Amino acid sequence: GDQASAADVAALRAVYGLDQPVLVQFGLWLKEILKGNLGQSIFLQRPVTQALLERAEPTFFLALFSVAVAAGIGSG
Repeated sequence: GDQASAADVAALRAVYGLDQPVLVQFGLWLKEILKGNLGQSIFLQRPVTQALLERAEPTFFLALFSVAVAAGIGSG
């Protein structure tokens, strides 16, 4: 925030790897993606993969229901 000192900002940039060159950041990101690590959600305070898996089942059934409704409307 506005009250953060320069040292606080520098420490946070180091934690997230933002002090590295962009190509190094991209390489590290790609390496983690290939391992299945999508990172940590700053809003939910948990791994993104966990949040996605929790929402996969309802999303699947909503999509299935939508296709069924669309197929029913199209043939009627």
